[in-house]
Amino acid sequence: MRLRSILTTAACSIVVLTLAPAGASQGPPSQATRTTAVTRPPSAQEAAIERPPLVRFRDALAKRGLPAPVVAGVSIRASVREFIRRASISTPDEHEQIRAMIAASSSNREVAKELGRSVFANRTRDYSYTLTALGILGELRHPEGQKALTKFVALPLPETGHMVDGEITERATLEKLQMKAVDGIAYARTPEGDRETLRIAGLNPSRAVRAEAIAAYLYNHQNSADARASLLAVVRPDEKIFLDRPSFVPGMSGDAFNAQVARYLRLHPELRASERDLEKDATNPVPAPHLAAPVLQDR
Repeated sequence: MRLRSILTTAACSIVVLTLAPAGASQGPPSQATRTTAVTRPPSAQEAAIERPPLVRFRDALAKRGLPAPVVAGVSIRASVREFIRRASISTPDEHEQIRAMIAASSSNREVAKELGRSVFANRTRDYSYTLTALGILGELRHPEGQKALTKFVALPLPETGHMVDGEITERATLEKLQMKAVDGIAYARTPEGDRETLRIAGLNPSRAVRAEAIAAYLYNHQNSADARASLLAVVRPDEKIFLDRPSFVPGMSGDAFNAQVARYLRLHPELRASERDLEKDATNPVPAPHLAAPVLQDR
């Protein structure tokens, strides 16, 4: 079974080993990423336009082909950095090749160490780069990488910072990165990884990270009865509902996902929208999103 999440670009989520978190999956652009705002969203008759700077960046990297994490005559730091950058803008046709490259380095301690170093060095500088590196580190499944992921999830959440819509941006960004890290811990499917995932599910200070640990543990244990029992023994009473949440995975049909949603609402009818809420939504539709395309800078 593949890891649920791995490669994400600054512009969009590239589902390589899927991104299906219990909480939000896409965070704010990093300090190293600037955005160019679109003055208005495209209408239903207009196609969304990808900004030229991003196109040029992707084309320039694509021409280089797919570099391996280890390249003869190149330092590990440089080769791993290039691999992360190239993987973050990969196309679906390249995904299997990327997985094969990661698997070929799965026993390379130096690659795991460099990936671990990179996520800590870039976590406050480049969100998308760190997100991709965390996914690769989880897919690598090297013990050294697992140590780094565990340490990353244990980072304290900021108590102060920039407030946006009542939320501390720095805290929310780190939470989303930690959600990615916990996916990698659960994906290892080792006794140590399972114990750590269960510990996170019950004790992590972030509700979003706890929810992701629950989802990741269930996914990597095929939603078995034993997995549910293990989680029920550690999760908070008011978060047992997370065990029943619908989970979308690549290849799932809309009907199959809708069946999960229907089951979830049968189990928890209190979550159904009231007639008043439905009427309010109908008369106050959600405004069209503000679109922005990031301009990626060379590192």
